[in-house]
Amino acid sequence: MKEDEDKLTALHFASHQGHREIVKLLLDAFGEDKKDMLIEYVMNGNNFNETALHLASHKGSTGIVKLLLNVFAGEEKKEKLIQFLMKEDQDKDTSLHLAADNGHEGIIELFLNVFDKTEQEKFIDYMMVENEYSYTALYVASKNNHEKIVQLFCQKLTDENVFYAPNSPKKRDVFL
Repeated sequence: MKEDEDKLTALHFASHQGHREIVKLLLDAFGEDKKDMLIEYVMNGNNFNETALHLASHKGSTGIVKLLLNVFAGEEKKEKLIQFLMKEDQDKDTSLHLAADNGHEGIIELFLNVFDKTEQEKFIDYMMVENEYSYTALYVASKNNHEKIVQLFCQKLTDENVFYAPNSPKKRDVFL
C-alpha cells in the first residue's frame, strides 16, 4: 500500500480522522485470500512507530479499534494480536497507554478482553509496559484521574476468576 514521506498510509489517515467506513473499506479490500498481507498492513507503523491502532486509540474511535482487532480473529492469530497490542510508538506508548491517557473506557475494555485466564503472564507483561517516562497505563490513568479505567485495570488484575496467582511478584509490581 502507498505511504507518504512519514510512512502514513490511507489506513493511518482514516483511523486518525475517525472515518470508520473508510477503515472498513480499506480492510475489506484485502479479501480472505490475503489475510497475511492485511495483518502486515495493519501492523505497519509510521515514522513515529504509530500504528492505526495507536491513532484510533488516542482519538477514542472505538468502532475503528474493533475493526482493527477483528483483523486478528481466530485462535491461530492470537499471538499476532498480542504482538499488535504490545507495539510501542516512538515514546514507547502502547495503544493501551494512549486510551488510558485520554479516558477511553470502551477501548480499554476491548484491550483487556483480549486476554483470557490462560494468558495471565502475557496480560501482566502488557500491563507493565512502561513508556519513555517509565509510566504504565495504570499510572497514566491514575495521574489523569480516570477513575473508571483504574477500576477496570484493578478489577482485571485482582479478579480471582481470571487470575489464580494472587501472590505473583509480577502481579504486585503492576501496582507499584
